[in-house]
Amino acid sequence: EISACLVGSEMCIRDRLETLCRLMQEIGVTLIIDGNLPAKESLAWLGMDIITEAVTNSVRHGLASEVYISLGQSGGNFSMRITDNGIPPKSEPVEGGGLSSIRRKVGLFDGSVRVETKPRFVLSVFIPGGETL
Repeated sequence: EISACLVGSEMCIRDRLETLCRLMQEIGVTLIIDGNLPAKESLAWLGMDIITEAVTNSVRHGLASEVYISLGQSGGNFSMRITDNGIPPKSEPVEGGGLSSIRRKVGLFDGSVRVETKPRFVLSVFIPGGETL
């Protein structure tokens, strides 16, 4: 399956995003996505990994029924902002597998991750030089 994705990786990323949207819709969760993933393949896959992890956490921990994903570009840099309508955490989240993994992966691209918990949970990612489609 991975080798098939290498031929048309852009389409595979879109397929994966469409599949995630469909699966979430089947359990009553709506993904609202504004913007595009980066054109650079490695950054697009990183963005897709972050979206998948964030959506999963929004539903699992915040019981969200809507997840808002904003993808943007400014000055050749890529940014993501993910929030939801779920229950905000009562305290600062303890970073375990998910957030730590995101930080590690984003760090490989000299990017940064910011987590806000009030008034609601917001995950912001900034990647220098990550232009969008």
